[in-house]
Amino acid sequence: MVTSLAFSSDGKLLAIGAADEVRVVDWASGQQVGLTLSGHTGDVQAVAISPVDDLVASTDAHVVRIWDLRRGKEMRPAFIDRCGSLPALTFSPDGRYLGVPDVDVVRIWSPITGEEVRSALVGHAGAVGPVTFSPDGQMLASGGDDGRICLWLAATGEEARPALLGHERSISALAFSPDAALLATAAGGVVGVWNPTTGESFGFVESGHRGNVTGLAFLSNGTFLSTVSDDQSLRLHPIRRGTAPWSRRGEPEGEGGRTGVTSVRWTAKAQCQKCGWHEETEFEDGSVVDSGHVCLNG
Repeated sequence: MVTSLAFSSDGKLLAIGAADEVRVVDWASGQQVGLTLSGHTGDVQAVAISPVDDLVASTDAHVVRIWDLRRGKEMRPAFIDRCGSLPALTFSPDGRYLGVPDVDVVRIWSPITGEEVRSALVGHAGAVGPVTFSPDGQMLASGGDDGRICLWLAATGEEARPALLGHERSISALAFSPDAALLATAAGGVVGVWNPTTGESFGFVESGHRGNVTGLAFLSNGTFLSTVSDDQSLRLHPIRRGTAPWSRRGEPEGEGGRTGVTSVRWTAKAQCQKCGWHEETEFEDGSVVDSGHVCLNG
């Protein structure tokens, strides 16, 4: 059974966690890249591919492992060894750092040396869930069961600003816009958009899904936000630059009878000739399909 999925930052590779192993495939050809990565003693909960160095990170409920993709070997002893959930991983855009939620704190490690490079980031009153670096590498965002979104300076580990408040349920997904000017957040079926620098909220909307939002992704030019849900659907939300970029419920983009949707990303691999983009949706059964594309230029 597939337990986790993650694309590389360029969309060329897909890491697949299945039971206690990780495989990486070339998205264009479908061929496996390197060897199967084996060594976990439990189901793989999260995977991530470094933007550089052919490194793959994976975690089960006890440890985080770093792998040399081409050699199929673990590079060093596991980073964390404890009981509990380790539900997410995120590489910085330059590949120098790996952000990992560890119970109620966030830890930043060097995937090269295996050393913790910052003191634990403390700001949540409950378990930490999603974590993500901004595209410029300046910030790390974390969301928790306490409904708080914490923003940290990647260079120092200090709080970039006070926590963002307003969600009433556990944070389930986070996504920065490509220019790092906006941060989208999800809790239950509600989605919010913020200015991560000033902390200004552009408001909250019901996503239109019948279930919880499980993934968020901005189009590369920031004009649309995709939301996916465990109700097996994807929706598109227009984003307008200016004082009120966020204003209405997204339109339905695709639904299906599969198991729940886990994440979404925009890709130019199968381009629409009018708008140049296509959506790809990851399902819990391991399949990744386009999402019934609706042209953004009509």
